[in-house]
Amino acid sequence: MDVYRTPADSLDTLVASSLQPPVEFMGLARRALGDLGAALRERRGRPDAAALRWRVLKVAKGGSSGRGTALRGGCDGELVIFLDCFKSYEDQRPRRTEIIKDMQALLKSWWQNPVPGLSLEFPKQDTPGVLRFRLASTDPENWMDVSLVPAFDALGQLRSNVEAKCQAYSTLLDSGCQGGEHAACFTELRRNFVNTRPPKLKNLILLVKHWYRQVCPQESKKKMPPAYALELLTIFAWEQGCGKDAFILAQGLRTVLGLIQQYQHLCVFWTINYRFEDPTVGTFLRRQLERPRPVILDPADPTWDVGNGAAWRWDLLAQEAESSYDEPCFLQAARDAVQPWELPGLLHAGSLVSNHRVLGDSVPKTPRDSSSLSAVCPRSGSRQPPRLAPDPLVVASITPSMPGGVSDLSQIPANELDRFIKDHLQPNPQFLKQANKAIDGILSCLNKNCVYKASRASKGGSFGRGTHLRGGCDVELAIFLNCFKSFKDQRARRAETLEEMRAQLESSWQDPVPDLSLQFSKHTVPEALQFQLVSTTLGSQMDVSLLPVFDAVGPLSSGTKPEPQVYSTLLVSGCQEGEHAACFTELRRNFVNTRPPKLKNLIMLVKHWYRQVAAQNKGERRGCASLPPAYALELLTIFAWEQGCGKESFNMATGLRTVLSLVQKHQQLCVFWTVNYSLEDPSLRTHMLGQLRKPRPLILDPADPTWNVGCGSWKLLAENAAALETQACLMSREGTPVEPWDVMPALLYQTPAEDLDKFITAFLQPNSQFLAQVNKAVDAICSFLRENCFRNSPIKVLKVVKGGSSAKGTALQGRSDADLVVFLSCFSRFTEQGNMRAEIISEIRAQLEACQREWPFEVKFEISKWENPRVLSFSLTSRTMLEQSVAFDVLPAFDALGQLVAGSRPRPQVYVDLVHSYSHAGEYSPCFTELQRNFIVSRPTKLKSLIRLVKHWYQQCNKMPKGKGSLPPQHGLELLTVYAWEQSGQGTQFNMAEGFRTVLELVTQYHQLCIYWTVNYNYENKTVADFLKLQLQKPRPIILDPADPTGNLGHNARWDLLAQEAAAYTSALCCISRDGSPVQPWPVKVRALWGRGSSLCWRAMWSGEGRDSSQRGGAQSGPGCAPVPPGSVCPCGLGFSRKVRGNISPQAAV
Repeated sequence: MDVYRTPADSLDTLVASSLQPPVEFMGLARRALGDLGAALRERRGRPDAAALRWRVLKVAKGGSSGRGTALRGGCDGELVIFLDCFKSYEDQRPRRTEIIKDMQALLKSWWQNPVPGLSLEFPKQDTPGVLRFRLASTDPENWMDVSLVPAFDALGQLRSNVEAKCQAYSTLLDSGCQGGEHAACFTELRRNFVNTRPPKLKNLILLVKHWYRQVCPQESKKKMPPAYALELLTIFAWEQGCGKDAFILAQGLRTVLGLIQQYQHLCVFWTINYRFEDPTVGTFLRRQLERPRPVILDPADPTWDVGNGAAWRWDLLAQEAESSYDEPCFLQAARDAVQPWELPGLLHAGSLVSNHRVLGDSVPKTPRDSSSLSAVCPRSGSRQPPRLAPDPLVVASITPSMPGGVSDLSQIPANELDRFIKDHLQPNPQFLKQANKAIDGILSCLNKNCVYKASRASKGGSFGRGTHLRGGCDVELAIFLNCFKSFKDQRARRAETLEEMRAQLESSWQDPVPDLSLQFSKHTVPEALQFQLVSTTLGSQMDVSLLPVFDAVGPLSSGTKPEPQVYSTLLVSGCQEGEHAACFTELRRNFVNTRPPKLKNLIMLVKHWYRQVAAQNKGERRGCASLPPAYALELLTIFAWEQGCGKESFNMATGLRTVLSLVQKHQQLCVFWTVNYSLEDPSLRTHMLGQLRKPRPLILDPADPTWNVGCGSWKLLAENAAALETQACLMSREGTPVEPWDVMPALLYQTPAEDLDKFITAFLQPNSQFLAQVNKAVDAICSFLRENCFRNSPIKVLKVVKGGSSAKGTALQGRSDADLVVFLSCFSRFTEQGNMRAEIISEIRAQLEACQREWPFEVKFEISKWENPRVLSFSLTSRTMLEQSVAFDVLPAFDALGQLVAGSRPRPQVYVDLVHSYSHAGEYSPCFTELQRNFIVSRPTKLKSLIRLVKHWYQQCNKMPKGKGSLPPQHGLELLTVYAWEQSGQGTQFNMAEGFRTVLELVTQYHQLCIYWTVNYNYENKTVADFLKLQLQKPRPIILDPADPTGNLGHNARWDLLAQEAAAYTSALCCISRDGSPVQPWPVKVRALWGRGSSLCWRAMWSGEGRDSSQRGGAQSGPGCAPVPPGSVCPCGLGFSRKVRGNISPQAAV
């Protein structure tokens, strides 16, 4: 980690591998500080909280961790608490001691529930007005020293990129404060000044700070300038010498060290927050600039000279800097010395103070501000730093330098993204008006003068779609020419039409729009005439592609599709992929620009991020494969919104996080729409199936099915997307990552029937490594609870059972739910389960927290902080795949079943007691968790895959607007799937599309369903038989839980909505064979056989003839359930007369 011995071309690797702090530790620390801020707001942990005479107005995070410049191996953080009891700067000093004492008590109380993976330490409190503590990682290499500072809210609620109020500084200077005494009041401005900088500049800051840490002995650091002074000097060097997102780190480091050598001449300041125009501030600033060099004024607080030449030993740093130029870090591969940046010509000279060099913002000129100064750079091999000409006084103008004038997205706080878009990304209305006028003039000129007449024209590109960014956008002008009678005509006659159009433009651009110039591109393409409309005064430009095309679609009224013949003709034209995309410009434009304004804002944000990545690709990775077009990101954003949200108002950070998650899954992306073309036409269906067999990513243009806009290299985008997920723009106020919408990279209804098995494997099956980790953790938790709960109590834990989908082997990939049922000796009957619940939950929670502290789990073990005395839950989350997690509900229960013996059914008395005890359906369902689990867990693997597919479909349906009522419970769909498989007589291997189609068919006929099993209960006991008879006479559908007969999973739910979705899916691609015919369901009989109305009753009986499972039978059966002989009576009061398939005995009514 020695910076000197690191070769110049390896400095980036040094920063990435050794200087950037661990993401997990920073995430934990951010989360802890966010939670602490919330605790202080709510004043949790103080019984006398109401008596505290202060209230938190807001909390701001500062320090290097807040600015995004924290180093690995120890960093600093600042938590500034703005209080309502401070009405002025002067109020802070007398009251701070008392308030610090209150906050220390709150802090200690808050830490009674520590953040896993962190420890809290209190060092010696030697700084007045500040409460210092350390958050240390379990890894001793990383910690954060936090200063908690109560402060006066001088600025109020600041919006992004808004200047501070002038009054705040006038009042500050009138308060008689010492230099930097009230710096904490301006923490937000200080943080925003630094953390909006490009990532690579922050990497340079880390490198400079690492050098500073390396060369300064610990004992001498009290004499050295603060590291923050080096941060500001680095920003100054970059602004003056580079200003680009991509640069060579060695050059930047060399420049900063050169400035350190010139410390006696440095005077650096910015006026982005305070200005000379205010008389009070201007007079004060002039006095500040007379201070001994170096002067480096804090850009947020003009009273704080962080350079403080009179106090700090800059000479020692300068000596170290001067001795470093022959080190490997400043030698290129050819052993030539790395050259520093050339400092640009400095704009103004003045005479406020003689014999001092001033590098900072423009000072209002006086009559003597007349001379100028240029930077002088050292010759090759020189050991001297960049030197400035020896004029008496220089004032250089500094403005925040960002690509295109726009801040780095990564450090914009998540809650300020909307403001960021409005302030920086939305295009200049004045330029749009100019450009629109110019385009209309161009179209009018061509229509009037061109030999080739147009029937009409259409504006496309990002300009036409309404997704253009400030500073530069693109527009496609599709000119539909009468001379083109087919797609093929375009290629043959395009060159002559383009030549004619250029000639007309060159001769007719006589009366241009004021302040707007037309410049033809030096690079030509055969299919378009390219030029730019440039406004120098507004700093904007528009790239125009003029495209003469065949009018394939013709004028369309709103909401209508093109005729299928249009696409059939396109496919037989022999065109290359996307060759004739311009013919469909209007359809493409209409697909996007009818979207809600906020969705377009999200598209702008995604494209801004894309533009930043593209700039990096251009600057650092020449020769690499090109990125996919920005239009692909537009479509991906629309897809994410449609599938995950669909609302006009949403959280911008959530939308961005969703798109970035999909970018990272680019190898699985399959995105297309059928709003303009459909699968009903045979030629189109064949073409689409061919497209769907191509490698991913596949993102088909919704206007042109031949154009896969997803082509290109996604690797760089995916890398940057992963890196951005840990940045401020995607972090909540609590310091936790913003959750994305639930969107998969491919859709079930768009998946060909023959690919359903692949779909399940890719998207639905959980990660096997994560499942193994979860099972290991659950076993440890269960064991810990059995051994430690109620240790000093007569209550005993009889057993702990895992239930839910993860226990049954049907869990879906991503986030799933499960139950952990704790059977206790204190319950002797069903009705006692509600007794002592709060005390029991409290004890289990305490033991879970102890387990959390004592066991080194491979997964993140988090206990819910929702303080409900009757509910307890926890989650297990993968440490490497954050989207993989299982949420557990802990349920105390009566051990009604005792120790189950494999292959046997429960005692009938269990169900007799249940029938006499229950008051509502499924009330005591947790008592039968083992039976519910066993009913599914032994099924064939492929049947479990079908269950996963059905559950996924169900969850997609659950996202749809439902109105009143709710869909049937998911467990009911699981049982319906088992029933379909049993009735079909399918083996362990079957056609997945047929199975899925069968379940959909059963759902559409829900009003006929009456399904139950006698694997655990039957009609032999009169009480149970009478109860079953009542259950089976209820309105259809009926699906009884095979473990708990009180649970009717078909009752009182919106099956009609589910049936509508099922009917729609039967015509979807997932239910269509390759030849275009519908997939046929299995021959499962569902028809009116008996009973009131049109209902069907399948009764499962065991006959011992199952082929694949000990539980194979009718709707479902189990060992010990004897077949009903012909002529016997079903519990529902109906007779049986015939046997079907040998092992299934549904009987027709006699």
